[in-house]
Amino acid sequence: MTPEIDTTTISQEISIDASPADIFTLLTELNALLDTYPETTVVTTGEVTRVTCTGGTESEPPVSFDVQFQVTETEKPTALTIVFSGTIQGSAEWSLQPRDGSTLVTVTITSTLPPQSIEAVVAEVGIEADGAGVVSPSTIETMIKTQLNTILTDLQSLSEQQPPPAAMASVDIPEITSPFPNAMSPHLEAVTSHTRDWAQQAGIPEIADPSSGLADLPRLACLSHPHASQDALCVCSDWYSLAFHLDDYFDTTERGADPSNMDHFQQPLLEVFEQDQQQSHDEPMVRAFADIWNRVIARAPSVWQERFAHHHHDSLAAHQWEAHNRATNQIPDRSTYIQKRRLTGGMFPSFDLVELANDVYLSHADYQNGPVMAFHEAAANVVGWTNDVYSLQRELEHKEVNNFVVVVRHDQRCSLQAAITEVRELIDAEMHRLEALGERLTASSGEDNTLTNHQTAIKRWTQGQLKWINESSRYSPSA
Repeated sequence: MTPEIDTTTISQEISIDASPADIFTLLTELNALLDTYPETTVVTTGEVTRVTCTGGTESEPPVSFDVQFQVTETEKPTALTIVFSGTIQGSAEWSLQPRDGSTLVTVTITSTLPPQSIEAVVAEVGIEADGAGVVSPSTIETMIKTQLNTILTDLQSLSEQQPPPAAMASVDIPEITSPFPNAMSPHLEAVTSHTRDWAQQAGIPEIADPSSGLADLPRLACLSHPHASQDALCVCSDWYSLAFHLDDYFDTTERGADPSNMDHFQQPLLEVFEQDQQQSHDEPMVRAFADIWNRVIARAPSVWQERFAHHHHDSLAAHQWEAHNRATNQIPDRSTYIQKRRLTGGMFPSFDLVELANDVYLSHADYQNGPVMAFHEAAANVVGWTNDVYSLQRELEHKEVNNFVVVVRHDQRCSLQAAITEVRELIDAEMHRLEALGERLTASSGEDNTLTNHQTAIKRWTQGQLKWINESSRYSPSA
């Protein structure tokens, strides 16, 4: 006679250093979670995911059952239920309780094994019955507990990854615009042709390749500096193209996660500022950088040249900082990231190009003026943080830690969507600050229109940058 087996209830707890919302996201993306198991088959049809798990050790019996996940979301997720069926039937209840800096995850599995299934368990799963042909409840408990421990361990491992795998980042990206007017230079076609030829001659054909996402950068220059001369726009377009190319190089190659290697790569770029203008260079990126430098020093005053060189030193040093974060998988703290983001985004060399493009140069005293510095910081924050929001999906795919949304998410222990919302609110606040500071600079200009013209040009630059980010295919997840 085959005995009946009573319901078996097993409860396991684990403390995970992640927010409840993040853990909920992981649990509701069990395709990604269970794909980490080497012996798991996952088949998804419509809204149902069925999983067949097999495994075990010499001392632990294997487990085999189909799982049908039925997840009910709540506004502030604290729990969910998974119903599984097959040889073993029942449900798993997950409870998430916030603790100091972590979340207590409790999972309780209530399972049943119908009497008529015992023989099937013996045949299909390979459990050895005792001499009387009985599969004891303790054996069933061992089966479930083995799998449960595996799931919890893998859940903890996944939760420690920052940011979470891209498949888990199902979020809404808001449209971010500015109140400043749009304008486009009439020289777009000529500038585009120039930068394409210049990149080929410099030995960087990727810049002109439409598939690289860099070929549209002349348009960025023409949107950001709509009233510049064609010659000045060609310089700006070439610089943007090279800067974005370097940024991609740092973000997507092993060098971008190796600070010492990056230092070796950057040194020749920095030496361009110290070398004879006629010196030749073998490395294409150094050659291109030297060409831009030679062209700008021919048209800009020495005080501007010193700033431009200094800003490049700061920017490349900040890329070293990013490399360290990637190498250690370390998410920076909020205040440090805000300061460094202005540098890694090349914002201050961009502001220098605003002066060059408009042929309006600030004196050292004006540039160091408190309201001017705050004005530049606000514009840099708006563009840098917007870039982070729009590039989030792509950067999650590369497990990038240097992103303001990721930083806020980690700092606030909130969901990815909540972090996006907060960053959007911060961008709006910086936009208002930019407008207020611009009005202050205009009011303080007096008879000298330099600051008035400069703040107007920076606002045009901000609008051009945001319009380009909104429209560029560069920021789609598959780009």
